[in-house]
Amino acid sequence: MESTNREKKSLILQVKDLKNNNSKSGFIFVNKADIRLLGCKEKDLVRLSGTRNTVAQVMISADCKHGMIQMDDIMMHNAGIGPDENVSADKTQSINAEHVFLVPFDNTKKLLQKQSSSSSLFGSIFEKIKEEKKRYQNEDIRQYQNLIEGIPITEGDWIRVPLFGRSFEFVISETSPKGNVIFTHDTQISVEGGLVIRAKNIGLSYDDIGGLKKEISRVREMVEVPMRWPQLFDKVGVAPPRGLLLYGPPGCGKTLIARAVAMEAGVYFISVNGPEIIKQHYGESEGKLR
Repeated sequence: MESTNREKKSLILQVKDLKNNNSKSGFIFVNKADIRLLGCKEKDLVRLSGTRNTVAQVMISADCKHGMIQMDDIMMHNAGIGPDENVSADKTQSINAEHVFLVPFDNTKKLLQKQSSSSSLFGSIFEKIKEEKKRYQNEDIRQYQNLIEGIPITEGDWIRVPLFGRSFEFVISETSPKGNVIFTHDTQISVEGGLVIRAKNIGLSYDDIGGLKKEISRVREMVEVPMRWPQLFDKVGVAPPRGLLLYGPPGCGKTLIARAVAMEAGVYFISVNGPEIIKQHYGESEGKLR
């Protein structure tokens, strides 16, 4: 069903559950024909209207039939609909979020709680963001912000952030400005309990590396592309590379490239130098690794 006027187009689509979805929130999937009817291209913003309104980025899926729309349980809640129900969709716009206040779900609170010396990996990672000194020791927080960068939201929405095989879920309690906004690298994020994340321009980018254009291109193709656009490999039925070995003399830029790729892909990077952890006495190497 389609209704049109000179300014915009809207579609009534049947909702289908997007199963086995481990990606971050904020995406819906439609047929190629329907995205044209909406007047959109991939990653454009679409307003969804059920019993409440929300926004999402639209993507093309070959598995989605004409007249249907695929979304996860988070997006269903945000639009106030359920599987096999109808939702109205039309192209919309949003502005960059200056500040967002998040309230974690109960299960997420447990993961973020500061525990004893044996605290969880997830809690300790978020604790690092709090420690101001580490921010100035190249403990760049952009890798965390990239997890939610680009997600369109409105107040009252739920979001899910995948991290190390676990899901962190939050409620959007307040945004500034109001209305439809989108997370950017410059968005200040506050989490109930005192955690504040602000952007710091202390990371690396490909522009900081000179004379290695060919090597960077190869590494991006093998590492960054599979991490940022895994759906491309699913469509062609090809498994992405499982690893990469960089070799060369000391100082040629191996670690620098690895840091830049991690920065651009928004993943956590751990640099391990062999001479720093290999010790002669029993147990010292293991202690260094911990």
